[in-house]
Amino acid sequence: MKEKTIASLRKNGREKLTSLSKSLHTDVDNIHKLIKEEDGKLIKKFTALIDFAQLGYPIRVMMVMAVSSKEKARIASFLRKHQNVNSLFLINNGYDFFIEMIFKSIKDVHNFTENIESKYTIYDKKEYYILDALFEENFMSNPRLIPC
Repeated sequence: MKEKTIASLRKNGREKLTSLSKSLHTDVDNIHKLIKEEDGKLIKKFTALIDFAQLGYPIRVMMVMAVSSKEKARIASFLRKHQNVNSLFLINNGYDFFIEMIFKSIKDVHNFTENIESKYTIYDKKEYYILDALFEENFMSNPRLIPC
């Protein structure tokens, strides 16, 4: 029941609990209890997926970066606080960070790159511009695909 409830919430986190209970054939109180128990644990955060282009931020960049091990903590701190960083991951295989960033223009991406390269030792970086999101946050979002 837990997996199917989570899958249903991932599919539509705004679905009314009464509708959810009917589709899952369970009591509303059970669903409410599960959500309350898992808030901050299994359920890390309630959020919305935004079309940033409609807000005037059409440039979405994924970047991998290899940095000086001496500066890794300082660079991570800089990236955590940077207004354009949407997601930040520590990775392996020759790179240290995988960064998702949102910008208004290509010039802003260029300014970001120049700024970080002037402050820190960046050994290598690669930028990947997202042309279109085919789908996002899809894993475990279909209750019918969850085994009973």
